Amino acid sequence: MTHRLLVSLCILFLLAPPPFAGAASYGMPKGVSRERMVNRHLRGKTRGAMTNISRKFTRPDEVARSMKTYKNEAHGITLGYPANWKVIENYMNTVVSFVSPLADVHDTLTENVNILVEDAEDSLAESTRSALEELQNLERFKLVSSEDIILDSLPGKAVSYTAGASPPLKFKQVWTVRNGKLIIFTFASASDAFREYVKIFDKMVSTVSFQ
Repeated sequence: MTHRLLVSLCILFLLAPPPFAGAASYGMPKGVSRERMVNRHLRGKTRGAMTNISRKFTRPDEVARSMKTYKNEAHGITLGYPANWKVIENYMNTVVSFVSPLADVHDTLTENVNILVEDAEDSLAESTRSALEELQNLERFKLVSSEDIILDSLPGKAVSYTAGASPPLKFKQVWTVRNGKLIIFTFASASDAFREYVKIFDKMVSTVSFQ
C-alpha cells in the first residue's frame, strides 16, 4: 500500500480554512512530502482552533431527513450525504469529499468525509494490517476501537482513533476491498464534536451501495 491513506487524513486539514480566509483551502507546498503535511496540520489545527466547533452541531436526525444522493459511475459507489454539505470531486487524489458548511466567521474547521480508492493488498486482512501500520506514523496516534463490519454485503473494517497535539482530533475510518481496490471512507473532527458528527458519518456509510 502507498501513503495515500495518510494523504486522505491530510485532505481533512487542507479543507480547513486558515484564519481570516473565509472558506479558502490550503495548497500543498512544493517539495513538502504529504506525510510531513499530515503531521504539520495535525499540530497546527488542534491548538485552540477547535474551541468554537461545538457551536455548529446539527442534530443527526435533522440531517438524515435532508439527504441527497451522490453517485460515482467510475467506481460504482452510491451514498447519501447531507443536503447542505458541499461536494468536491477529484481533490488531491480523492474520489470525492463532502464538506460541512461553516458556522460563522470564527469557525476554523470544515468537518468533512472523503472517499479514497487505491489498489488493495491480497486480502482485506492484509490491507488492514498495512493501513494500521501507516496510521502509526501519525503524531500521538492512539487506537480507540477496531471492529469488523459489513458494507453493502462486503466484509469491511471500522477503526476509530485519536491523533495530533493537545487537544487531539478524533478520526473514524471505514474500508472494504472490492474488485482488487481498497475503498476508504474517512471522517475527523475535534474530540468534543466527534460524538455528534460521527452519527452523520455513520448515516452516510449506512447508505453506501456498490454497483
